[in-house]
Amino acid sequence: EMPQESFHSMQDDWKLEIQQMFDELRTKEKELRSREEELTRAALQQKSQEALLRRREQQLAEREIDVLERELNILIFQLNQEKP
Repeated sequence: EMPQESFHSMQDDWKLEIQQMFDELRTKEKELRSREEELTRAALQQKSQEALLRRREQQLAEREIDVLERELNILIFQLNQEKP
């Protein structure tokens, strides 16, 4: 039969081990949460960059259309000038 003291000592060891496991779990949980927040921030940043690129693309397309319209107007003007 185990002496009472030895059993209490083992119990204390278990409590300590369990406490350490909980502490490790909490630490891992915090790490995961911060990694998740990082990923969320990165995703938001990527979305805003994509939106910016789309806007720039649209502006370029509009400028190209403006330039084409001007070139066409110049051509039409020149053709009209050449008529007798």
